[in-house]
Amino acid sequence: MGRETERVADRGCSGADAQRLDTAGGLAARDALELFRTDDPLINVLGPIRWRACDDGVEMQIMPSEKSLNAIDTLHGGAHSAWLDMAMYELAKRRLGSCVAIALDIQYLTAGKRDPITARARFNRAGRSIAFCAGDIVQDGRTLATGSAIYKKTEPASGT
Repeated sequence: MGRETERVADRGCSGADAQRLDTAGGLAARDALELFRTDDPLINVLGPIRWRACDDGVEMQIMPSEKSLNAIDTLHGGAHSAWLDMAMYELAKRRLGSCVAIALDIQYLTAGKRDPITARARFNRAGRSIAFCAGDIVQDGRTLATGSAIYKKTEPASGT
């Protein structure tokens, strides 16, 4: 690992003020999260996302769309993967700036339904040019999936 990386907290956004979606997809009145990007076609298909960055991680509240379901009416594994990658990427980007995933590993633990979910991301280690992140997807107090990813700093594309 070299001296470039440092050990950082192994927790995501936490605390009593955590924001939750209601079953209609709306946010509770207190401590509203920000609307996440709407310029991405994949995000628009998977369902609306609200998010916040905390000192110790990133948290996203997602109301899955009908299109995020698989043939047996549970949340599609590809949707889990996309949501985890989005949360961990946003966290890595806070530390590295422009970056890309060079590894992504997901463990599917149990099926989810079309109810609100929370995706959380936290650092395991982070340095100047690489970040090791972990995340999970939770629904109704059950962990549906966990994952980890490695993000590498990149140079911004020319012309940006």
